[in-house]
Amino acid sequence: FLSAGEEEEAGPLLDKEPVGGSESLDQLLSEAFSDARGGQGGNGDELLDTLEGDLEIDPLDMLESDEASEQLGAASGIWNWMTGKDRSELLYEALKKLVSNKDFRLDHTDEMCERVTEHVSGYDVICTGHTHFEKAIQLAGGRQYFNSGTWVPLIKLTDSMMQSSDTFRRVYEIFSACRSVKEFEHEQNLFDGVSLLLERPAVVEIVNRNGAATAGLKHVQRSGNGVRLVDPR
Repeated sequence: FLSAGEEEEAGPLLDKEPVGGSESLDQLLSEAFSDARGGQGGNGDELLDTLEGDLEIDPLDMLESDEASEQLGAASGIWNWMTGKDRSELLYEALKKLVSNKDFRLDHTDEMCERVTEHVSGYDVICTGHTHFEKAIQLAGGRQYFNSGTWVPLIKLTDSMMQSSDTFRRVYEIFSACRSVKEFEHEQNLFDGVSLLLERPAVVEIVNRNGAATAGLKHVQRSGNGVRLVDPR
């Protein structure tokens, strides 16, 4: 995502060639320093050399030794220093462009659904899985498409969490404080009383009733010593 232009759709990710590390860094630094330096471009090495020449100082010397070890790298440390922003603000600005809660909608047709249904025909029910976003979509001709999602916890950044950099700071603090999945359930690590982790293990139930396939997406809930299947809320 970092190497893609803002106007470019994420596109068929499976068909994309990954951008090389140095090229990706060049693009990221060019965008960041272009904003801070009034539109000047250049690759990553040139930008760092220019900064060192302008300030007559080694960029790494601008960071305390213990602070430098905590930074994501020299570029992020320099960028923080130039803009006066901390990591929470920088991450908030980056995520604002990427977060789209429509992916969590059961009836939202995503790229996986489009690609699979384009190549699979002649079946009443089409199932996929392991792409994290569960789906239950009605197709033309009475056909159905399902994605069983994932059984691992997901992170859903809600509109209230992303309302401002101040509200997101609380999210950032929770992630910084937690060292395990279990710690997200602690009372002090809840956002408005809710865990940041979304857990909803799902299965696709397909039943043959009088020669016709009846299917539905179900959530798995613990019930006593066993489990029960319930409709998604």
